[in-house]
Amino acid sequence: MIPLFKIHKPKIDYNNFSHNLHGRIVTDFENSFASYMGVKYAIGVNSCTSAIFLALKWCQLHYKTCASANVPTMIPPVVLNALYHAESVICFQDDTKWIGSHYYLKKDSAFAVIDSAHEVDNKQIEKFCKVVKNRSNPENRWAALYSFYPTKPVAGIDGGMIITNNKALNNWLRIAIMNGTSQGNSWDRQIAFPGWKHYMSSAQAFVAYQQFARIGIKKNNLEIVRDVYNKAFKLKNTSDHLYRIKVRNNVEFIQKMTDAEIQCGIYYKCTHKEPAYNSCSVNNDELFKSDRMERKTVSIPFHEDLTLEDQKYIIDKVNECQQ
Repeated sequence: MIPLFKIHKPKIDYNNFSHNLHGRIVTDFENSFASYMGVKYAIGVNSCTSAIFLALKWCQLHYKTCASANVPTMIPPVVLNALYHAESVICFQDDTKWIGSHYYLKKDSAFAVIDSAHEVDNKQIEKFCKVVKNRSNPENRWAALYSFYPTKPVAGIDGGMIITNNKALNNWLRIAIMNGTSQGNSWDRQIAFPGWKHYMSSAQAFVAYQQFARIGIKKNNLEIVRDVYNKAFKLKNTSDHLYRIKVRNNVEFIQKMTDAEIQCGIYYKCTHKEPAYNSCSVNNDELFKSDRMERKTVSIPFHEDLTLEDQKYIIDKVNECQQ
């Protein structure tokens, strides 16, 4: 079976950590990530889901209002769960192009939150700094969120990162992710407010850091794979996370590809139809593009270890299934 993803798995030696849960490796990774992205602060968390929850919760507490969130309906339910528990109002959007890149979870005159779980691109930072209007210091009024889930561009043991230039957000997050306690020795910490256990562990930081260190190599390797697909399918895909195509019926297509020993995936099903989110969402029945795309979008194998022979076989089978 040709897998949808292929993940490099570094070995973990816990003897190298100053602390198994929140050792120096976490800080080293945060500093390296911040430097690469060209921002002041990077805060490691245990998942991008936690990053979403924390960013919206901070907006709610800081601006003393219920933080609304703009969410593409084609999205994993973990995003909606985080927003629900952050007591945010979910506004579903008919956005089908974000998959493989990023979207604005919140974007108003006060603050912007960018969900960039599918993309690690330091060329976007200047753009992110300009998203908040009517403010004298917009570069400090945004945060971007990243995922180190095993299938993401920086593949880890889950984990995530929040980057920002906002000092107040950075200071709040440092306390919030450590159960609401100040930094320092475990016995000497003071409780500032009831927080959450959302910090990144040493093992998570180590694995993600190993992958992050070779991000340039990985991007170059994926570009070669992507160019072969783009030429074959006459597309202009740019994602480093997924290679999506449109088919007539993705359920039937995936079954045929499975029979051909090729693993494919659907990204994603629409979530606005789920009754579980009725109490926290704004009803929006005009999501026509998403409703159509839900049945047609499919992701084919896309990773560094795909050989040209593998790709030729995949391309041939895709064309056969479309006949």
